[in-house]
Order: sequence, then structure tokens, then C-alpha cells
Amino acid sequence: MSNQSHHAVVRGPRAGRALARISLALLTVAAATGLTVSSAQAGYVLLGRFESKSAPGWCLDSNDAGRVYLKPCEARNQYQTWRIEQIGSEAGHDLVAIWNAKSRRYLFIGSGGLGAALTPALQETRIVADGPNWRSVQLARHVNGSYYDCIRVLRTGDPGEVGLQKCDPGWWSQTWKLTD
Repeated sequence: MSNQSHHAVVRGPRAGRALARISLALLTVAAATGLTVSSAQAGYVLLGRFESKSAPGWCLDSNDAGRVYLKPCEARNQYQTWRIEQIGSEAGHDLVAIWNAKSRRYLFIGSGGLGAALTPALQETRIVADGPNWRSVQLARHVNGSYYDCIRVLRTGDPGEVGLQKCDPGWWSQTWKLTD
């Protein structure tokens, strides 16, 4: 992804509410203006929900046990709130670490699948954010400079299922919209 917009840096998983509101405000401004995220500005932090582009109204959700799934979007459901922190860039794509606001678990894409863990291997938490902006982004597993599997919607339901699939920019089921 590339962008010239926000560069709010919030440190630590327990950043204050004021800083979270600033991050949300910056995300809202960036989304409204169509600005993209610049790999040249390392260190940005965003906060929001990942809503499926193929199943509007369904968001990436998690629990304290580390399970990741799809549920109807709820503004007050903290298990649907994710903190995205840029940790680097490679070949024009942002590398991000994503952790759940409620469980404090990092989203990971490992060779064995998708989940959320308190202390996963660093390699599994290096997620590639690929897309024109955070309103249309694919989240992919990063391994040695290659992007293999993308998080995708498998089915809706209560709860719905998410899984991994070889990345394909044409698949809406692999595309997510970060909302506040």
C-alpha cells in the first residue's frame, strides 16, 4: 500500500483513549479522502474493525481462546476491534502487526492456519497489507519476501468462518474494509 496521510504513533498495547480517538479520527479522514497508507512513513497505528467486502455487515472477530471467525459487525464489540501497527515495508507493501483490542492477542497467519495468539512467532505476525487504501485491503501471510495466503471469508453464519486461500486480487472474499 502507499499513502501520504497519517503518521500518528501510539506506543504500547494500553494506549490511552485520547490516542485511540486520534487514530480513529485519522483513519476516518484518510478513508473519507481516499488517501492511502505510505510505506515511507513507518510507525503509523490504526484502530478499527475489518468488515468483509464480500459479506457487508460481517466483521473479523476473535475471542480470548485465540479463535478467529466472522460475526455480524457490532460497534461496541471489542473483540471486533483491531489495532494495526506498521512494523516495516517491503516492495511497496506495508508490513503490519495486528492485535485484538479485547483479547490482546496478535492476529497470525501461520503455515497451520489462522488464529490469534499472545506470543506467536514474529514471522507469523508479519502481515502484508496489500491494496490501494485501508477501505480495500487484502491481509496476507508474509514469508521470505513472498505473499502466499490471504485471509478470506469461507461462509457467513453465527459464527461465520474465515480461512486462508492463495492470494488473488480479484477475489472479493479476500478483501477487507477497515471501519471505525
